[in-house]
Amino acid sequence: MKNIHRTLISIFFFASLSAHSAEVALTSVESGTRLEDLVKDADIVVAGEISGIANEFILFGYDENGNLKSKPDPRDGFPAIDFSIEVQEVIYDPRSLYRGDDLVYRSMGDTSWPSFTEVYDMRKGFSVFFLSLNPDGKTFGVRDSRHMINLKFDNAHFMSGRKMENLLVPGEGQGNLREIYSRNFVDEVYDAVENVSK
Repeated sequence: MKNIHRTLISIFFFASLSAHSAEVALTSVESGTRLEDLVKDADIVVAGEISGIANEFILFGYDENGNLKSKPDPRDGFPAIDFSIEVQEVIYDPRSLYRGDDLVYRSMGDTSWPSFTEVYDMRKGFSVFFLSLNPDGKTFGVRDSRHMINLKFDNAHFMSGRKMENLLVPGEGQGNLREIYSRNFVDEVYDAVENVSK
């Protein structure tokens, strides 16, 4: 039972942290997901990068006041990690949640898991985060992997539901191409925010 429990957590962590392939994001869009839907789900939308790990602990949930619950037996909780998001651009923040510092993204996970380093490395890079506020009023989560879109793939970009292959080739100019396509996608998110706000 304990192994099943651990496996389920691992699957959840992998899904929430590692939507690293263009195929994953593309499938989400083709199945009916629109940027407007992601914006509606979110309390804040930012562009930036996961910059590091702020905390690692056992999560037992939240009490009625939004405080972390504490229990003496760690087997009753779930391993969790707080990641720091270095915010480069605030795209949508109707509740004025951003205070000028790094945001904290809370995810189930454990740095001791064999897959952690590989998944964490793949999740780095410029991304758009469609974040939901946790009950503590301080940290954030995502509803599913569609709400974290990484825009720095080696060979493809997720953009408008289209997979742009072979545009980012090794050599001079690759960084400029990435910047252009990332900027275009962020602009599309701004358009989605405007559509939602009408």
